[in-house]
Amino acid sequence: MRNKILIVSALMLMSTLGAFAEILTGYVYVDGKEVEAQYTKLTSNTVALGTGQNACISQYTEGRLVVPGTVKINGTNYTVTEINSLAFRLCNKLTFVEIKENVKRIGNFAFVGCRGITEVALPASLEKIGTGAFIDLPIKNVLCAGETPAKWEYNDVFKFHENGISDEEGTLIGSSTRLTVPENAIGTYQNALYTDSSLGWNYPDGWGRFTSFNDEYRKNWRIFAPEDLVALHDYLAANSEGNDVKKATLEADIDMTN
Repeated sequence: MRNKILIVSALMLMSTLGAFAEILTGYVYVDGKEVEAQYTKLTSNTVALGTGQNACISQYTEGRLVVPGTVKINGTNYTVTEINSLAFRLCNKLTFVEIKENVKRIGNFAFVGCRGITEVALPASLEKIGTGAFIDLPIKNVLCAGETPAKWEYNDVFKFHENGISDEEGTLIGSSTRLTVPENAIGTYQNALYTDSSLGWNYPDGWGRFTSFNDEYRKNWRIFAPEDLVALHDYLAANSEGNDVKKATLEADIDMTN
């Protein structure tokens, strides 16, 4: 009951704040193409994706989603630092999500109800993930670019625990789910377990609850949007000798006109 009250209170607060926020129309990428999306202006040069009240794109949008790290709106370039709560609520035809560098926080229940998502790629810039952000989705792969694991604001980021805590034997999500992290970061993720007795979170949960770890993040590049190809170029240019790229796969038709 306490958790339900907290969630309702948070949603009411978001609705109140949303009434005073400046909403901008920008875009995200889906299957390599720009799709109209709503952003909330934070400062003169930063935005959060979504309004905090509802999905920022059409809930019928289908395909592979890429959240850009920068977005050009009405001639101004903005840095995307956050994904707001409920930003992709019930967008259940999305199959994959990649979040680009610059994004520091994913809000509460950002991808709740996105029952088609099987893979998530998170940036090194990510610092916090809100409660229920990817809750109970059929995720098979989670790719983390950061050597430092993002902190969880509560213990139900990927899985709902009936009593708000997890004291059961076993793993965070299914044994077939893989967590892919940078080389030498496996131990750090395995030890990333959190508790917060003030929230009734008395048993450790976190990245260490995943069952399968590997360090192949930089070895297999997947290109979903124009900036992915640019990023690969920049990485190879900066690491002309000794890079660990084994292959690169074009996952969508992309438009490099600009």
